[in-house]
Amino acid sequence: MRCIIVIDALRYEDSKLMRSIRELGLKEIKNHYSQCCLTEPSLVTIFTGKYPQEHGIVAQAQGVTPDLPYFENSIAISPAGIVRKAFTRYVSGKYLDDVPSVNYLEKFDFVFIHLMEVHDMVYDDYAEDVGKKLKNMGIKLKAPNPSQKNEVLNDDERLRLYRSTVMVLDEKLKPIVEYFLHKEWEIIITADHGEEYEGGHGRLIEETLHVPLLIANIDVKISDYELTEHVDLLHGLKPKKYVFACQKHWARQESISNGKYRVTIDYDRGVMYYVNINGRDVLCEKSSIHEVLEQELIKFSQSFKNNPIKIGKCRVEELKKDADTHFLKRWLREWKVI
Repeated sequence: MRCIIVIDALRYEDSKLMRSIRELGLKEIKNHYSQCCLTEPSLVTIFTGKYPQEHGIVAQAQGVTPDLPYFENSIAISPAGIVRKAFTRYVSGKYLDDVPSVNYLEKFDFVFIHLMEVHDMVYDDYAEDVGKKLKNMGIKLKAPNPSQKNEVLNDDERLRLYRSTVMVLDEKLKPIVEYFLHKEWEIIITADHGEEYEGGHGRLIEETLHVPLLIANIDVKISDYELTEHVDLLHGLKPKKYVFACQKHWARQESISNGKYRVTIDYDRGVMYYVNINGRDVLCEKSSIHEVLEQELIKFSQSFKNNPIKIGKCRVEELKKDADTHFLKRWLREWKVI
């Protein structure tokens, strides 16, 4: 029996605020990385055990149905309809209030819970001033688009609201985790991607790719210093020398990191070199380590060069009706319309 809980947009550094769940004694994998800064590519990677360049979902809303495995006697509670065909039962929900009772969930062998509270920053219990400001501006705290908050909050207010949501969700989620622990289920708690401190998650950087991973009743031998990836999450975690990521949504990018240094190739803007300082990637001059990483990334990328990326014709037609068609122009340079 297995329960996977994905907390959307939960940054690794702020997952440390989930003290109630951590007190339950789950094992922490400290250097775990997502393969994309976007939800759909990340979830498909988790379930298929393939990198985005291989399974072909490299952006949001491509209008393509991925080739997912089917999990017998399973249930998914998620706003991401892209995963629905992998499960026996699919519930379109995004908050903890949408999750059925644990007595119902335990009828299944595999439970997938995907929560959007942190992504949408819906709680303000520890940031009353933020809540008042938003309400005065006519913005509801449960607005589905957190970009509204990004536009009106300063960095400190946004960080307080984000962290307050993490802490409240921790308390609300604890009973579910505790219940399945008592039943001796395998438990995985992670995030699809993280979040930039300035808001949003459109870049391949430490803040958006380093995600929490707490597990229970799963036998793995990973040290605190070893790197792991989402691509192995359901297929046997193993230590990696490098971790890779890809996105072709907000930008056309591929990335590699050894945990300290990162190289990101942006196919429209050039190559960027980073160093990880206290959980944040900072741009820096190219070093000999970056040189090695860049060569490894080029070699890795070349291994997928014959994998065509597809976009649904229906999605193309939708984008043509949009006044802002820069995504369409970018995607159709190299994608196959089906």
